[in-house]
Amino acid sequence: MDRVSSQNDAVVIGFLADAAAIFDADRVLVLLYDFDRGLASEVAEWVRPGIAPRGLSLHSIPLEKVPADVRQTHRQGEPYWIPDVPAFPEGGAKPGLVSAGIRSALAVPLMDGSECFGFVGFDWTRALHVPEPGEPLRIKLFAAQCVAPGNQPFGFHEKRRRLFQHGIGLGKREKPRLFLA
Repeated sequence: MDRVSSQNDAVVIGFLADAAAIFDADRVLVLLYDFDRGLASEVAEWVRPGIAPRGLSLHSIPLEKVPADVRQTHRQGEPYWIPDVPAFPEGGAKPGLVSAGIRSALAVPLMDGSECFGFVGFDWTRALHVPEPGEPLRIKLFAAQCVAPGNQPFGFHEKRRRLFQHGIGLGKREKPRLFLA
């Protein structure tokens, strides 16, 4: 399989690290959907030192493991925000978030026109996250930068095509292609 150059990997991880610093997140990840095959896979992750990465647990997973309300919200082009995971109703996304020690979570869809093909996830584990005024819009703009035409270091469309075309999402447990812990 073709691999993204390490220089591009560093650009993507640097971009995620910058976003984490701006929004004081403990983890920022990119997960791509393949609705046709019913699969999802993490392709990039940055974690604050001392925070456990989720990369291998989110690689090549059945789409059903992403709760239906999250997928539906993303397909409508809207972010999915859980400001207080411990207080969130049981079921849905809560069990996976609690097991990862996440206190607040935000998943912002990656859109190609009206098609959602993944999301950028922000996790806060050290404390609940209360967004500052204007922060939701800044986070949406960040996600839009990830898929902007000509933003070649990210190439998430190409990564998605390669990832699912070559069968990685068909049960093989390989390490995500971009990862920093």
